[in-house]
Amino acid sequence: YKDSAIYITNEQDNTEDLVDDIVHEVSHGLEEQYGSELYTDGKIEQEFLGKRDRLKSLLKHHGYDVEKYNFYDSSYSEELDMFFYETVGYPVLNAITEGLYASAYAATSLREYFANGFEEYILGDSKYLKSISPKLYQKINMFSQALQIFKPLWHRRLVYRRNKILCQTNEIKPNKHRRKRAFYAPIFFNYFKSFLINLNISL
Repeated sequence: YKDSAIYITNEQDNTEDLVDDIVHEVSHGLEEQYGSELYTDGKIEQEFLGKRDRLKSLLKHHGYDVEKYNFYDSSYSEELDMFFYETVGYPVLNAITEGLYASAYAATSLREYFANGFEEYILGDSKYLKSISPKLYQKINMFSQALQIFKPLWHRRLVYRRNKILCQTNEIKPNKHRRKRAFYAPIFFNYFKSFLINLNISL
């Protein structure tokens, strides 16, 4: 996302990967336009840093050297990101953080915590998001209602049929670390078209 536009590469593994990218970048567009309303009261950041503290304890318990990394800075840190990606590895991190984040990638920074939660709210299980990240869910739900971003009629692992063709996604990029979902893509694009126009975001 840059200058009110979403730029998407055509190098995608599948339709789900494309849709994930669009929803993720839309969330950053929301941040740019409504960041003060999202973060001024500090509730999302407080929740995020509380989870970072818990994550630090979990990683230390599993034998990782965490003391040289700053877990209490909510902004992006390349050093911490590489620790998660290369030293721990996201397959392990996803297992360790089950029930802490919608996916482990949310631990990267406050902005990615919001974006990851927005993805789960729109494409995944919003009830699950509410149970693990109530403050984040509350803000996303509030903005979704105010901006009329209503959750479409699909659910995780739901398969849509058209012309007797089963449209189901089975793969995700290794570096995305996101939950697998199944959906019928045209429903998504029709759903988001008017929303992007209302936010003055081009695709």
